[in-house]
Amino acid sequence: MTATLSVHAKTRHYPAQPAIVGMARDQVITTLRRWHLPVSLDDAELIISELATNAVRTSRPTDRISIHLRQKGLGLLIGVWDASASMPTVATIGDLTLDEIVPDPQALEHEDDRTGGWGLPLVHAIAGALQVERTFSPKGKWVIALLPAISIGVEGDRHGAA
Repeated sequence: MTATLSVHAKTRHYPAQPAIVGMARDQVITTLRRWHLPVSLDDAELIISELATNAVRTSRPTDRISIHLRQKGLGLLIGVWDASASMPTVATIGDLTLDEIVPDPQALEHEDDRTGGWGLPLVHAIAGALQVERTFSPKGKWVIALLPAISIGVEGDRHGAA
């Protein structure tokens, strides 16, 4: 008899409206609790919040965004798609720590708001990997973060890892 590994995957579509970010975040956390993956729910919550917020900000009000979750080993791929042609810059960061994060200057110029521009550098520092892939049918892009597995019982995760 051979054992089969269940690989979880889920995609949801939302209107590109600011109000959906909180709803999408809550639905992602609920899904991850059901899947029982050894990932930080706090980190997943932050990543989905940042990526969904960016997707909504770069979309037209009539557009839709998509959020895709897929188990990768013991970790989690979090992908957010939007129809905007605007491509974020994701620099290679190597061994960057959270103390060394600097905001994305393009985001600061666009919003002219000194509190913005930190999302993708923060996601990149937390995630094991971050990439942007342009799509042509339909036109748009996926921003994808890989959230690595953590040791079970890690303290400080307000959602509880176990």
